[in-house]
Amino acid sequence: MAGRGAVVATFGLDLVAFLAAGLGVLAVPLPWEIALFATVAAAFAVARLYRPRLALSLLDDLPALLAGLGVATSVTVTAAVLAGRPELARGLVGTALLLAAAVAVVRGVGYHAIRKVRARRPGACAALVLGAAEVGRRLGKVFGEHPEYGLRVVGYLDAGLPPDQPLPAPVLGDLRALSRAVAENGVSVVVVAFPDSDDVDVVEAIRTGELLGCEVLMAPRLAELHAPGRVETAWGMPLVRRERPAPQRPAWKLKRALDVVCASAALVVLAPAMLVTALAVRLETGPGVLFRQERVGLGGRCFTVFKFRSLRPSDDQESQTLWSIDGDPRIGPVGRFIRRTGVDELPQLLNVLRGDMSLVGPRPERPFFVERFRQTYPAYMARHRVAAGITGLAAVNGLRGDTSVEERMHFDNAYAESWSFWLDVRIMLRTVTAVFRRQ
Repeated sequence: MAGRGAVVATFGLDLVAFLAAGLGVLAVPLPWEIALFATVAAAFAVARLYRPRLALSLLDDLPALLAGLGVATSVTVTAAVLAGRPELARGLVGTALLLAAAVAVVRGVGYHAIRKVRARRPGACAALVLGAAEVGRRLGKVFGEHPEYGLRVVGYLDAGLPPDQPLPAPVLGDLRALSRAVAENGVSVVVVAFPDSDDVDVVEAIRTGELLGCEVLMAPRLAELHAPGRVETAWGMPLVRRERPAPQRPAWKLKRALDVVCASAALVVLAPAMLVTALAVRLETGPGVLFRQERVGLGGRCFTVFKFRSLRPSDDQESQTLWSIDGDPRIGPVGRFIRRTGVDELPQLLNVLRGDMSLVGPRPERPFFVERFRQTYPAYMARHRVAAGITGLAAVNGLRGDTSVEERMHFDNAYAESWSFWLDVRIMLRTVTAVFRRQ
């Protein structure tokens, strides 16, 4: 219950408060009462009142609770007025006031009970600390002496531990032992506390922990300068909770729904243009208007991508290993046009429907170049944390075709790290704008 269990617990407490408030209200029709409660729950979710956390405090929640209740009440009352039921306004406000009292009481009592349960069942969540120096030792001591945080440190991973420093738990190896340590000790939380390793290795370890389903808490550098907010504290020590990887978030399902709806609609609308393009390509390059090529997508898995053919390669070797055909004299007028306008990529809408790709994501690359780039750029493979896309953050910033691989990699990883549903919408809108401006 130290992390994601807290989400279930807080929502459950609010559900109890909603039911209690509902039983005490007779003046508001049931459908409007349910609408108010649903709007309040949505406002609480937006205010991040349902989030994983170590410390549960009613006083910390109170400002967001009151703000969420105020917004939800205003929305519901406005809806009632617009629906021609202004007489419900007073009853809805009264219900909201009763609900505010119920939520405060139930959360206060519930949080106290949860802290008691944690104290009686110390270490419900096994934690692994990356870093055995001063910060790591202190955090291990804090979690051991304060079971109300619900964490039990089962071990440390570090390579530079001084032998004369006592630790609350044994050192289980360096960062390379993370997967084994997580599996053998049932670890569900990874705490990052400045391990004696290169930043590249620390980042890789964090991403490995996330792929294994662990929550990640990070002790920030210059901790004394971190103000309250999204930073949690464990006995005065700030800890930043990492967001779950994009494919593990509930909103990721919306991304897939958007892909299916938009790709289906685009195929219907663009069918005439695609037919004309296919005929033009057939006349210029001969049989076989679709170009099939192996690419690397989500999780490093390979799939076959579809494009309109702009050039017929001399053989399969050229197709797989030639980096760019821009400026190739063999490209005809049709090939140059469809490449310049991006029309050659429209068949990839079929890849989107099949689930090989998304509308938005890093551009998929050929296995030959993926292997080459991963040896040159240590962070290159991290871009495969999310599905490949027809367009993406790098593309709308002008990084497509024969451009810097390193810069594209940085944009791809930035997209994977900061993904949101609205970010996808923004990129799609910028893509449409760039197409009409011929950029």
